Amino acid sequence: MGIKAAEALLRAGLAVTVIEQQPHILPLRADAFAADAVADRLRQQGMTILISDAPVEITASAGRASGVRLASGRTAAADLVLLAAGVKPNIAFLAQSGIEIKRGVVVDQQMRTSAPDIYAAGDLIQFTDQADGSTAVSGLWSNAVHSGRVAGCNMSGGKAAAPPMLAVMNSTEIAGLPLLSAGLLKSTAGRHEVVAEACGGNYRRLIFEQDRLAGLLFLGKAERAGVYANLIRCRMPLGGQRDALLREVMAEMR
Repeated sequence: MGIKAAEALLRAGLAVTVIEQQPHILPLRADAFAADAVADRLRQQGMTILISDAPVEITASAGRASGVRLASGRTAAADLVLLAAGVKPNIAFLAQSGIEIKRGVVVDQQMRTSAPDIYAAGDLIQFTDQADGSTAVSGLWSNAVHSGRVAGCNMSGGKAAAPPMLAVMNSTEIAGLPLLSAGLLKSTAGRHEVVAEACGGNYRRLIFEQDRLAGLLFLGKAERAGVYANLIRCRMPLGGQRDALLREVMAEMR
């Protein structure tokens, strides 16, 4: 993650500028409130953060980087440039293989591809995101482990099926602030209900789809977050316990 790399460089004593083309940092891990809280802490530690701007050119002098020219017209001075633009699976080599490919390699619950006796696992497979039922391709280590174990078992004559998987399941600490997100980060009007609350430097945001927890974001205290994330992964109906769960989650951060 680019922010973690920037934080490490800052601790090493370098002057660090982060350029983010989205309206806030961590767009795939946090909402604006949590991201702004993290950005404020990083700025207090000496980091420069530029948002809603995009790099268009790395300038150089005598064969070395000298700066980054931005879409806004300004230039950020730099003699070291680190790019962190996300990843996507390299599946081009399979284009003529006959194996079915969409967003990623199409597999069934046993990790079988459309070709006989060919299995796939890890970052290049597409799967059903349990948060909302959509098709996803994810670079999460946990998903790679689960799918790899299933593929290996079935390739060696065993019988195994993939467990429910989430496209978003992140836990990290930035600038001394624990940050955890799972499931949906964005809501759809009319389909989801969002409940968010901040207290004493902590922040929690939950997304519900009717009586089911579909997404969570914790900044600061993160007690029992794994339990709540598992409710998302298992698509567990909460029924009459929904409001009790909501009260419990918010009370734990106080």
